Amino acid sequence: MILPSPDKPGQRHDDLPAESYFGLGGYSSTDIKNWLTMTPKEWRYWKQNGIEPSEAMRLGSAVHCAVLEPDEYESRFAVYSGDRRTGKAYREWAESVGNREELSRGSGRTVEAVIDYLEANERLHKLIKSGSPEVSFLHLDLQGRLRKARCDWIGDIGNMSAVIDLKTTWSLDDRHLEKTLYERHYHVQAAWYLDVVGAVNGREPDAFVIIWVATKPPIDMRLTIVSKDAIDLGRKAYQVALDQLSDAQARDYFPGYSLEPTVLDLPRWAYTKDD
Repeated sequence: MILPSPDKPGQRHDDLPAESYFGLGGYSSTDIKNWLTMTPKEWRYWKQNGIEPSEAMRLGSAVHCAVLEPDEYESRFAVYSGDRRTGKAYREWAESVGNREELSRGSGRTVEAVIDYLEANERLHKLIKSGSPEVSFLHLDLQGRLRKARCDWIGDIGNMSAVIDLKTTWSLDDRHLEKTLYERHYHVQAAWYLDVVGAVNGREPDAFVIIWVATKPPIDMRLTIVSKDAIDLGRKAYQVALDQLSDAQARDYFPGYSLEPTVLDLPRWAYTKDD
């Protein structure tokens, strides 16, 4: 695959394998979101070493695959039916699954419930069938930095062109989703994706849509459109973070926490809590 060049700065790839996309280098929204939540020292360690996925992360990946790429679910995930991941029976099972990711029995039941819900909800089923999954966009910006975005789904919702992202959550309440949108920097991701896709296509999609999947019974889903104000705030945040990150890489300077003393206080609620 030929990377973007100054004369052809943008590319769309509908069939780029995930391992090829992640091996390209450049900058992704995950790089930016982690830069915003880590010290530079922590960021470099994460970039070099990655993290061991938790059961919650594996469940999120499995739900993502089952909803958006159902034909690949069986080949990518395996559910262990036992209670404990120890002993001879588990070791024999683990050897039999090969490179598939292991899911607990509880996670497997959750994925099955999500699939059942999806099949019963014809409106949502039609929505995510309209478009293309796992589409990669690559763009070389004016500073020569490779920006990339791998969209869960890209297509149309009614008369709107949209980037569609799937997230798992334990609650679909407005306050929880708003808090999650901010704390996990999903508004930053939304701005990044819309800008990268727009730079490649020559026109920014109309919306960044999140399909939230509640993984606690009863299984349910919500569809939300990230507001323009939230995207504007996310855009400002990622532009500052991208400049900081690219400067740190250019200088190979990734400091940790400052050694200057700071005052440590109790949380505010401690002062109002009844004795």
